[in-house]
Amino acid sequence: MYQIVDHSKNRKTIVVIAYPAVGHVNGCRNALANSLIKYGHRVIFIIGKAFRGKLLPYGFEELICAEFDDDDDDNHNSNNDPAAKLARHLLEFDNMLAIKNLSIEKRLENLIKMFSTLLPDFIIKTDEYLKKMIKTIGKIDLFIVDDVQQYPAIMDAKDIPLIQCITSMPNTQAKDTSLPPPFTGLESNLSIKEYEPYYSIIEKTFNEDRINESVAKLGYKNLWISSLFTPPKYPNYPLRQCLTVYAYPKELNHPKIESRPDWFNLEVFAKNSYDKTIDLEKLVGAELFHDQLGGRFSGKWIYLSLGSMGSIDINLMLRLTRILALTDHKYIVSKGLRHNEYELPGHNMWGTNHVPQIEILPLMDLVITHGGNNTVTETFAQGKPMIVMPLFGDQLDNAQRLHETGYGRRLDPYGFQDQQLLDTINELLYDEMLNEKLRKASERIKQSNSFKEFVGIAEKIMDKNEK
Repeated sequence: MYQIVDHSKNRKTIVVIAYPAVGHVNGCRNALANSLIKYGHRVIFIIGKAFRGKLLPYGFEELICAEFDDDDDDNHNSNNDPAAKLARHLLEFDNMLAIKNLSIEKRLENLIKMFSTLLPDFIIKTDEYLKKMIKTIGKIDLFIVDDVQQYPAIMDAKDIPLIQCITSMPNTQAKDTSLPPPFTGLESNLSIKEYEPYYSIIEKTFNEDRINESVAKLGYKNLWISSLFTPPKYPNYPLRQCLTVYAYPKELNHPKIESRPDWFNLEVFAKNSYDKTIDLEKLVGAELFHDQLGGRFSGKWIYLSLGSMGSIDINLMLRLTRILALTDHKYIVSKGLRHNEYELPGHNMWGTNHVPQIEILPLMDLVITHGGNNTVTETFAQGKPMIVMPLFGDQLDNAQRLHETGYGRRLDPYGFQDQQLLDTINELLYDEMLNEKLRKASERIKQSNSFKEFVGIAEKIMDKNEK
């Protein structure tokens, strides 16, 4: 049934499961390729068909779970693109991407409703496969599970230790009502009383009882799936994970999260310590690369990416690029899933559907982003200032955290003024004090031994479990 390569007994076998979306899979991929795989362990990644072959180059083994894919994937002209699949889910829940008409409360309710609706069905669909997988692989030394899913088969295998890997902004999993409620973008200096209405929305919308009815129907006893985002409803059920690993720059992190003894911070999953870059002239073409824009070229390159979801809004992408076309800077544009449906309006820009972000970032002077966690941490690790235009989810929290710590600026993607964007670009490009702070933070992150430290902790967990 499964084709598993036999490895030396000296290597540990680790099984990884991530929510089948690009950001979550890539976060886990980069975290483990730079740590456990690098140090010689066998890592098996359970993925859907949409990701087939994408993890093999990084040293993972792949187990394809068809149940990770939507039943109707073959009916969409997306070639099972995982980003397109998530986009469909988001659009199905009250047109979530039309956020310019939604309050913070409604936006939060819609997102939690999506998780609460999808999770029970996903649990039922994948459970039988996961139970068979555990038996077929044989000896498993460790599970690593992405933050937005809880699998009864994994939680019930209590003899195998589990590490939770948070691929979102860490605040989403903190479950601390003294911290800003996840997915709201609220300030960090508000009171618990001011946060309370938002935590109440999460608690009421995340249907814990319905989810656990699904768990009970599968035959599990003494097992409770608690809310993903709020303190446990029944605290007598112990946490399954023995460690939580995440990535968030210390300069941006909340002190209460940074100091947690059972949480480990890698700061960035895709570190790029050696500043590996792409040939920019070859990428954009000699004409744009050497064009001095009529003698006006500032010498600055800016990267624009609103992620898989944000790039769906062509009107927003066109508005942004039309404004940027008026400047004396040059731009790399990640056009996204609908790249064939519009042309870039400026002679000072180049774009395509997918840009090699990790290799692009060291060459940029500024990044305009939606605020996805991978983009924020990867950009920060390269010491680049950011303008964050958040759309939904933890993008709002990342944008606010960058803004209130002074390491970036938050702009409303639908409410900003043209001149406001232009002024913010120039402010960040030429703020010498900010850019020096970012450079020092980047050097600190690149010199960190956090991946090696994480391997040591994970190995101790596995060794202790064998005794």
